[in-house]
Amino acid sequence: MRIGIDVTGLGPQQRYTGMGEYAHQLITHLARIDTTNEYYLIGYPEDGLPCFGPNFHRAFLPGRPLGRLRALFSHQVALPLLAARLRLDVLHIPWVHVRPSHPAIPWRTPCPLVVTLHDVIPLAYYQRADPQGLPRRLALFYALNLRLAARAARLITVSRWSRRDILRHTAIDPARIRVIYNGVDFTPLRPPPAQAAARRRALGLPDRYLLYAGSYEPRKNLRGTLAGYARAVAEGVRLPLVLIVEARSGHAPALHAYARQLALMDHLIIRHSLSQEDLRFVYTQAELFLFPSHYEGFGFPPLQAMRCGVPVIASHAASLPEILGDAARYVDPTRPIEIARAIRELLDDRTERERLAAAGRVQAARFTWPQAARETLAVYQEAATATPDRGRLE
Repeated sequence: MRIGIDVTGLGPQQRYTGMGEYAHQLITHLARIDTTNEYYLIGYPEDGLPCFGPNFHRAFLPGRPLGRLRALFSHQVALPLLAARLRLDVLHIPWVHVRPSHPAIPWRTPCPLVVTLHDVIPLAYYQRADPQGLPRRLALFYALNLRLAARAARLITVSRWSRRDILRHTAIDPARIRVIYNGVDFTPLRPPPAQAAARRRALGLPDRYLLYAGSYEPRKNLRGTLAGYARAVAEGVRLPLVLIVEARSGHAPALHAYARQLALMDHLIIRHSLSQEDLRFVYTQAELFLFPSHYEGFGFPPLQAMRCGVPVIASHAASLPEILGDAARYVDPTRPIEIARAIRELLDDRTERERLAAAGRVQAARFTWPQAARETLAVYQEAATATPDRGRLE
């Protein structure tokens, strides 16, 4: 087969997002398991990608001079023409964007299309729980992009929960949706004590701390995390809370103001733009990992913490119980008192922390990229021989 994969989301700005990590890891492991099929990684000239293997080739879409029209032209005109010229048997678009600054799914392609629809959070969460959280122009663009994705021969999603939401909010034929779990490629970093102490000093970290890694986005529930942590501090918890968040966010000022209102600023350590090695170190050194998110289609961060042997406090919302199994302490994300209680009880109970750490390592080991790559290759083979049909949105 001649397989095309859209890699326009692997530029410097998107590489370490959840969708960027998905595409990069998938391609890396396809290259390791498949030396027979020919792959064409379709992106922009400035996207710096490593060499994945002798059967992986680069193919380029138009460059920067198109300005704001670039995303529209590159995927609605140039990408279908390029797919025809390359004689692709299948084309994989590994994301469905919500922002118009990113390319939409092509309207027509000369070959069967595979689309990875990680979740339908704009419909399943924002329209229900936070209607103001998604501006109208983004909602309209996302609705259009979903209609285009619904035309694919096969759709991949990353959890059974996401599949149920897709079926709940669209009229896509269930027979065309495949659940393929993400892998977790995140190893603990435990240097000798003297080196660990030096690295903590360099990163401005204390010997012991709690950890939150996510974003300022309201869906991630940093506000609830802060409220629960503040209650735990009032009840005697003395460990600081390290926040790994994005460098800039429109939501950040309100959350910083909320932290000041709770008198927490002296208890918080905010970090961003960490290297992968520093990130693994910060995870591995944490006492507890806090992730009371309101909604996740999969949930990389708590699995990364589990890989590092860190006990996880997570919400019992959306896909998280499916992904984390019995290896997490679950809380109601809307009840700070539950978050505080979980923090206090786990800090006081070493035996339970050790149980959760051991169970977490086992649970996280279930999710591997080689398995995801093998299942994705099988979907490519299905799509290449599928009878053309069309999906629609309600």
